[in-house]
Amino acid sequence: MYAKVFPILRLPRRFTVFDYAIPDGMSVKVGDVIRIPFRHRTVLGVVKAISDSSNEERVIDIASGSIGFTIPEIDLARVETIASELGQSVSSILNVAYEGLNAYPNRDDAARRLYNSKSTSPRIDQETITNVHAVIDRLKTDRAISHACDSQTFCVLAHAVCKTTPNQVVILVPRERDARFVAGMLSQFAPSILTGKIPSRDRNRILRSWQSGDTRVLIGTRQSVLIAPQSLGAVLVYQSGCEDYGSPLRNPHIDAVRVAEALAKSAGSIFVSADVFPAPSATLSLLVANDGADVALIDVAHKGENSPYPLISQTLLESIKLALQSQKKVLLSFNRKGVAKRMECRACGHVPFCGTCGSLPMVRLDDLLCTACGTEMWRPTTCPACGSPKIGLKSIGGAKIADDLHKAFPEVTIGHIQKGQIDRGVDIVLATEFFFSSVIEPFAAYSFGVIAEILGDLAFTPGDYRGAEMTARKIARLRHLASRENAECIVQTLTRDRLQSLLGAEYVNCVEREARKKYSLPPFGVVVEFEGATRESLPADITTRIVDRGEKLVAKIDRETFIVWQKLFPTIPDSIKIRISQ
Repeated sequence: MYAKVFPILRLPRRFTVFDYAIPDGMSVKVGDVIRIPFRHRTVLGVVKAISDSSNEERVIDIASGSIGFTIPEIDLARVETIASELGQSVSSILNVAYEGLNAYPNRDDAARRLYNSKSTSPRIDQETITNVHAVIDRLKTDRAISHACDSQTFCVLAHAVCKTTPNQVVILVPRERDARFVAGMLSQFAPSILTGKIPSRDRNRILRSWQSGDTRVLIGTRQSVLIAPQSLGAVLVYQSGCEDYGSPLRNPHIDAVRVAEALAKSAGSIFVSADVFPAPSATLSLLVANDGADVALIDVAHKGENSPYPLISQTLLESIKLALQSQKKVLLSFNRKGVAKRMECRACGHVPFCGTCGSLPMVRLDDLLCTACGTEMWRPTTCPACGSPKIGLKSIGGAKIADDLHKAFPEVTIGHIQKGQIDRGVDIVLATEFFFSSVIEPFAAYSFGVIAEILGDLAFTPGDYRGAEMTARKIARLRHLASRENAECIVQTLTRDRLQSLLGAEYVNCVEREARKKYSLPPFGVVVEFEGATRESLPADITTRIVDRGEKLVAKIDRETFIVWQKLFPTIPDSIKIRISQ
């Protein structure tokens, strides 16, 4: 007898299954996790099928039988579908899902440990309770919904779902910090936390406890929605629009939110995707809690808003002054580091790059810093290429804004919060995205009088179809925070009419969704990027439908066409990177 086995390893996409001989007397069935010899070592593998014969000339024996862990056929098929849609090998997806299964478990009950998560009992207002009741009622008829709400409302909703659902509940979060926070809200249910920082031995016990049903609530990052539970009752997604769920820097490039929705559908469980601004979806009905505080859109290009400081309008200056006089703090959001985006010569267009490694350096107040190799350089006073004195700053960075704020309000303390630098207890907070993902505590009170976005147009980047969605989400996040803080909400912009159309979660149900449907963009279509490829290196069926965008070949296709394309991915050389946006 022979077994067709998926090794639990990160392997190139051309690898499928491997044949192994089943020794006499060994009992092996489909779905069993077994030990197999593979390239001079012993690894875990999953049995896909059992047959009486093999087409391979030389077949080696299985090292040992089941380790006491079985992946149900329906979940193994789900992993195969995910791999097909990503243009990845099944083994690579299994490696993400069941990493740590090969380790020896600790003796203590790791599946019940909260990993120092603190139990929190926040004050909940009546509006939040009303919103949660509305969601629970909707879930009786609509098994999958997209809920526009803030972090506080989500935690109350998660508590209600865990309390009313007798079966297992998995809660997907984008980061480890979020897992600890949500676990603290749900401490009475003794949840398990499964993130990339959990030790392998603890991970082994958590995987087994989740599959056996001993763990009822699992909170984790993308691995948590890839593994098979015993009896799933609900799947909840926290901050579903976060880019960390589908980061192109991670391999394989799994869209964890899409996987979570597929898991809920296959298990017949309820599914809730929650964020301040819901991602456009073709299948989910939308339920809006509230849009948050009213927002004042300020056109910084308007003559009446001119001030001595670029990108700080006269209206914002006055609002900051009034907030400080009222003993309130100020939060300013601006996701750009350094003094400027780059230096550029207005005469010849030359841009100075790092002389050591060739990267574009960050502009600081007194010098240039290459964040790639650490080289520090003087800021040139004349252009190195043409000698013109017309070399200067192009665009404005956060350090320049902070310096202008010091000049405008010399009597107050100003903190520039970015990765690697956290200033607490200041009067004016100038924050990058790092503040919202790693510093701010959802239930904490900060006594902000003004919450503002320095330039709301930054997310409108060329070549990114998600620009409008990301911009709308950032504005919604500030509006919800301003509503909690009872603060004034200001968004400065160079495209006031465009931003005005993005206000409110209902935008996703009309303008954005219709535009994506028209142009076959996700979720109605698929965007495939081929890096390191030429037209000659790709199959003919693909090259007839791609667009050359400089260093990348890009294809934009609908889902029916994509089903045909999946068969071509294994034939593409592994040297060509495939990135799929769905």
